[in-house]
Amino acid sequence: MAIRTFAVLSLLCRSVFGIQRSFVLDQQWANHQRCVDMNGDHAFQPSTASSLVVTFDAAAEGSVSVVVFELGDEHLGGIHLPGAQDKEIFCNSQNVERKLCKESQIGEFLISDHARAKAKHPMITRAIDLKKPIAIVYPVQGPGYFCAAAYSHSAKSYSGTLLAIDPNGILPAFRNGLRTVYTFLAPLWFFLNSIWIYYITQLALTQLIDPSMATLGIISIAQVGFRWGSLQLGESKAASALQILWYGLELTQNSVVMFMIHKLVAGSEASPPDSIRSKIVRRILPYAYLAVFSVVFLLASLADFTATAESTRPAIVTIFLGIYLFVGAAAAAFMLVGRRTTTHEHQRGLSMEEKLIRKPLSFALAVLCIPIIAIVGFNIWAILKVGGDGTKFAHMFWHSRFGTIDMPYEPLFLILVMALLGLNTYQAQRHDEMTDMKSMETEGLMSYKPVSMDSSDSVEEEREEK
Repeated sequence: MAIRTFAVLSLLCRSVFGIQRSFVLDQQWANHQRCVDMNGDHAFQPSTASSLVVTFDAAAEGSVSVVVFELGDEHLGGIHLPGAQDKEIFCNSQNVERKLCKESQIGEFLISDHARAKAKHPMITRAIDLKKPIAIVYPVQGPGYFCAAAYSHSAKSYSGTLLAIDPNGILPAFRNGLRTVYTFLAPLWFFLNSIWIYYITQLALTQLIDPSMATLGIISIAQVGFRWGSLQLGESKAASALQILWYGLELTQNSVVMFMIHKLVAGSEASPPDSIRSKIVRRILPYAYLAVFSVVFLLASLADFTATAESTRPAIVTIFLGIYLFVGAAAAAFMLVGRRTTTHEHQRGLSMEEKLIRKPLSFALAVLCIPIIAIVGFNIWAILKVGGDGTKFAHMFWHSRFGTIDMPYEPLFLILVMALLGLNTYQAQRHDEMTDMKSMETEGLMSYKPVSMDSSDSVEEEREEK
């Protein structure tokens, strides 16, 4: 007893340096089984391993049956009697007589030796005497969605706690994948954008280059930095503040990207500038699209901010946001590549930026439609697959949420930022080269001295005299 108490205290002390999550266990149906996503370590080390600790408050009398397991192994619990379809779940005096368990195991869940050998993770069951309750320490040796289930064996009521301890973590397990991605993405993104910003800024000082491209690069660097910082700070007030700032910068970046694309779409519009169609495309459509996008994005941000491994709301919002983005990207790609100007005046009025990057950008938008459709389809399938069961949803998708469910369109917008910056850098180079060529042609024309007819005649007369 003293050794087990010391082990629990050691785990609690180590949890100060990592992350811990606490869940209530009691006789209410919603609280009788609690589950949590855990990464764990394949190389198990008792001093640093992730662990689950189940404790109960002392009571006057009664016992509680407890089992700790990974949810994927749940079907292995219980033992079939010969010729029976239903399983026997608990060890009681009747099942002792049937030799399904020993008398010392009365009150425990029934788990056969075959089931223990077949399970991918350990399965631990105990009968806890509430007069002198002991703690159950479950070592997490690998990634999984682990549960503790408690049932009243002879107690009228009970109250306990499931404590998930990860000494090496600072985020819930379902957020760790995103943190890993941004740990590598942030330095690379800072480097690439800094180069583009410097180049565009230098050209903007001497050429007619839109300096807003540098602004887009700065916003993109800031939003990636805030996202990375919030993930590095873990679960804290400072991290929450950075996360909220990230939502604002992400919305700003995405809106700027879509507005720039709209400018190119409007420039490729075939209608005369004063027509009603042109006014709708140029003035009304972009602001209406951005307004609706802002509302849906804020809903997605709220769902992401409050998300747990069992939350299905992010998947639902992702479906609506994906459909909206697909319609906008597909329409923009079609208009950029399919429209042709109808008048020579309109053709001459197109800027070099519009001429050089319309088709490559339309190709990029068309390609991005493919992952958008895939993400939408995956989330629809996931919602239908679990039928609203949050526990099942968490077990199936907690390890892949960062790329398919929780804000999965942010890398697609980063690709668009890279495409716009890259294409505008190429446009800036072409603009510089063509300016140099025109200046060289002008200098050549200025230095050319035509020979007059009078001078040629005088040369002929001199030859005849000779």
